[in-house]
Amino acid sequence: MKKSSQDKLIVSHIIELRHLLGAFDNYFMNGEASRPELDELLEKHGFNLKEPIGILDIISGYCKRYNIEARWDEKGRLQATKRAASSANVVTDHFLPKIPKIKPKGQRMNSLADLMAYGRRVSLEKEKLIISKNADYSEEVDAHGNFRTVSELCASLNVDVQTPAGVVEFMILWKIHRLVKLKNEGKEPENESLFDNNVDIQNYLDLLVTIEDR
Repeated sequence: MKKSSQDKLIVSHIIELRHLLGAFDNYFMNGEASRPELDELLEKHGFNLKEPIGILDIISGYCKRYNIEARWDEKGRLQATKRAASSANVVTDHFLPKIPKIKPKGQRMNSLADLMAYGRRVSLEKEKLIISKNADYSEEVDAHGNFRTVSELCASLNVDVQTPAGVVEFMILWKIHRLVKLKNEGKEPENESLFDNNVDIQNYLDLLVTIEDR
């Protein structure tokens, strides 16, 4: 079914808002070197660079300017819809990055509050990553299950991880275990695709041949 012009417009707003939030996040990760890109996007969408700007300011300001609603779905992906006349500007949830307002142009980000907020932001990213990785590699009830299974395979197959070839063999078993788990569960991976997983296995096999042929 073809998308309507309004649907296409909403998609373009999602992409642009993600781009803007990505530039905001990039500034906090990489510092002043990333500020020009952020300033350019903020100016493009009518933000005042002489005032402190936080992530909620960006979202609510963007939504108000373009008459849309923004929210995060259960996997932390940003979504947007046309705003109803009676609705609020923006709906957020616990996926909202806990980072502070950026300083007005020319001021450095070096206060204790800035550093603590940066730490919370990194902690949030770590939490999201370990949840998605665990879904691909292990089980909610046993987050160490994949390590136990692969270690038992290494032991039964006499894989010696103290040698270069043994390390490559371990990585092959690691990727095969992930592949079998996902196929048995019949679900799509959260991270790299099954195709990429299989290509990894092929590459590790090639590496194993070159190591053992030396």
